[in-house]
Amino acid sequence: MTPTTAAPAGSALGSRDEAADAIGAAIRAAAVHYGSGDPRLDDASFDLLLSLIQAYEERYPARTGAGPPTG
Repeated sequence: MTPTTAAPAGSALGSRDEAADAIGAAIRAAAVHYGSGDPRLDDASFDLLLSLIQAYEERYPARTGAGPPTG
């Protein structure tokens, strides 16, 4: 699959649903990248996604589950 340059929508994750969607996307993208080597996200988009997740975790530590992808 061709990598995308599309960044995640918005500049921050504000809800649990948005965070869960972002975490799921990051996990799927990493699994594909390390499994088949055919990334679904380009490096910049993946890095942005992780930074949004990390900012959410820092802002809402009580909402962070066990084993977050940034840990």
